[in-house]
Amino acid sequence: MSNEQLVRILRLEISNFKNVEHGIITFMNDASLRRKLEFSTGDVVGLYGPNGSGKSAAVEVLDIIKHIICGKKIPYDKYSELISDADRTELSISFFTEYKRNDRILVKYTVQLIVNEQQETIALINEKLSFQPYSGKNWLRERSMELYNPYAVSDALLTNERPEFKISSAELKTIDLIADADRISLVCAQQGVSVFFNTLMQKKTAELMNHSDSTDVVSYCQIVQALNFFGLLKFEVVKVDQLGLINVTTFLPLLLHRETANSTGSGVVPISTDKDNTILKEMLPVLEASIKAINVALKGIVPDLSLEIEVKNEIVNEDKEFVQVAIDALRGEKRFSIKHESDGIKRIISLMAFLTTLYSDLSVCLVVDELDDGIFEFLLGEMLGTLGEEAKGQLIFTSHNLRALEKLPSKNIIYTTVNPASRLDELQKKIIRVW
Repeated sequence: MSNEQLVRILRLEISNFKNVEHGIITFMNDASLRRKLEFSTGDVVGLYGPNGSGKSAAVEVLDIIKHIICGKKIPYDKYSELISDADRTELSISFFTEYKRNDRILVKYTVQLIVNEQQETIALINEKLSFQPYSGKNWLRERSMELYNPYAVSDALLTNERPEFKISSAELKTIDLIADADRISLVCAQQGVSVFFNTLMQKKTAELMNHSDSTDVVSYCQIVQALNFFGLLKFEVVKVDQLGLINVTTFLPLLLHRETANSTGSGVVPISTDKDNTILKEMLPVLEASIKAINVALKGIVPDLSLEIEVKNEIVNEDKEFVQVAIDALRGEKRFSIKHESDGIKRIISLMAFLTTLYSDLSVCLVVDELDDGIFEFLLGEMLGTLGEEAKGQLIFTSHNLRALEKLPSKNIIYTTVNPASRLDELQKKIIRVW
């Protein structure tokens, strides 16, 4: 299924989140896909601007969206203080989805968030999912589904408020989970998850996708399945604290991706830099493939550096086979522990594990906060120049280093502003895209 579908983020809109009153980011393929269905690679977008202008807020919002479409709770400890108390926080994201190179759909998802301190959850109090299928000649009229969920508020049961779907398509009302709005809303409110992307809905849409005669129902099922798959396996958000651990620990976070005939999986694995690592034997080819891809990418940035895996002991424990491996750095004929490399080099190596997935997979979206942190500006420029020319996937990053301005076209750069309401005069809007 991973080779059958494509998801690309087109647009992001934020209201009343953290230090952003209102902001919009339009990504590279938004206009071309909406107007001409033309898709361009090299979808590398850098967010630049002064401190406090909303760059990290955009990354945090994308991380929240990832949790939602995966059917997971939004982390309360991480984000509860960033949700507005005075005005409702509203996040909106637009996607382009393509299934089996045929069924193309524009999708827009909007959610309003509040903090439920009693249950210690970030509640999704209002959700709207709208979509436009492509007919082969043009985009069809918009179908929309919207639900206000009063159960997200602690005292809703006392006020006797009941949820109700507002649905523009009669066909979508036939989905039993949607028809039973009261039950699904209560379950989702208790779990702090989305009405559209929860586990129950994922199972239901998987059942319906190949058995329904309704075009709208099939489109909705494809959206839920595609975005859930994208969120779990193709969409990675790397925040500052993840890579910042390199500077204070002896672990290197590597992104490992595995595809077989029956399954696909990926995840961030902490690899020790100063002692042996014990992994399942079946994961050894995955780690070797990741190191091989990292070495290919490293040649263009740090030519004399490569990595090598040394396989040591094999261990059998409870009918499972494990191996002990160490990852060393090679510079010429010298071999030594990777712990002796600088923090900047270790950060590049860790990023390469993420970035290499962009070279071969159109559906991969990698979001990196402060991509330039700890990386020499020349190396940063070379890395971005190569990605801008060769990457098939989507890269969204924030940075303070202006070296990227010399290596990327102006269309790949978005400038942020310290104005929380993002008010710009018309001349500025014509010159640069600003959110």
